[in-house]
Amino acid sequence: MQQVTLEGGAQVFVNFNEEKGKCLSCNKVIWWATTIKGKKMPIEKIGSGYVSHFKTCPAAKEFRR
Repeated sequence: MQQVTLEGGAQVFVNFNEEKGKCLSCNKVIWWATTIKGKKMPIEKIGSGYVSHFKTCPAAKEFRR
């Protein structure tokens, strides 16, 4: 597991050795990260950093709990 700081400052843990996934809606490549509180969160690479996929996906509202 690797600790990553997302755009905006949130800290998450990601195992980049695991297979990447694809968003069911927009087909972007995502990784599943774990937040400090233990929640799963999809992230994606943007430029030289990472961001929550909920920030960029046009269908994010459909997948949030």
